[in-house]
Amino acid sequence: MGIKEAIGSIPQADNYYITFDVDVIDPSLLTGTGTPVPGGITYYQAKEALQEIAKKGGKIVGYEFVEVDPEYEMYETSSRMSARLMMDFLCAIFKHQGEKHPQPVAPTAG
Repeated sequence: MGIKEAIGSIPQADNYYITFDVDVIDPSLLTGTGTPVPGGITYYQAKEALQEIAKKGGKIVGYEFVEVDPEYEMYETSSRMSARLMMDFLCAIFKHQGEKHPQPVAPTAG
């Protein structure tokens, strides 16, 4: 289906709360999770999905990244990638929703 089509299939709403489960990212890129499954998406696909959500039109009232577990890795790449994706998403929220909704909620890590 593709990222844009998948995000486009989400019903319109006034508010969105986003839970991003890092298990969706391919374990060759993000190993620090409890349920690594081969064939997941890349960092760039995850970033694109989050940017498309920010463009959707409803207010992002909060978001979280879950299933990050640094105990399963050696170099903290999962924590770093998750933090980078959270920053990317926050930037997309400010870019696409800043004028309509000037105060997005700060991210949480789970």
